[in-house]
Amino acid sequence: MEVSPYSSFPILAEALSDELFAPHGDGEVIRMQREIWGGICADLERDLRGLEGVSQEDLKRHLHRIRGYVATASLLRLSEILMAWENAPDPARATGAFLPEALEVSKRSISEMEGRHPHLVDPAQGSD
Repeated sequence: MEVSPYSSFPILAEALSDELFAPHGDGEVIRMQREIWGGICADLERDLRGLEGVSQEDLKRHLHRIRGYVATASLLRLSEILMAWENAPDPARATGAFLPEALEVSKRSISEMEGRHPHLVDPAQGSD
C-alpha cells in the first residue's frame, strides 16, 4: 500500500478545532456550532463529488471555495490535499489521483472532529 504524501499532516488543526468547536457551556453557542458543523458535513462529500467532469476553470474555482471552508473548519490534511490539487499543473487531469484521497480524508476528518467534539452531533453532550 502506497503512503500518501499528505499523511504527515495532522487530520485536524487541533488548536483551531478547539477554539472553534469546544463546548463553552452556552446553549446558544453550541447550537451555532452544530449548525456550522452540520452545514459542512452536509456539503462536503457532495461538493467533492461535484468536482468530477467540470472544466479546468470551474475546477480551480470550486477547489478554492471548498478549501476555504475546509481550512476554516480546521480540517488541515484535507485542506493541504485540496491546495495541492488546485496547484497541480493540470488539475482536471489530476482529479483521478486527488479525488479518492480527498473523499477518504474528508470522512476521516469528520469522524475525528466528531470524536473530539461529540456535542457537535450528540445533543446529550452539549449544555443546552
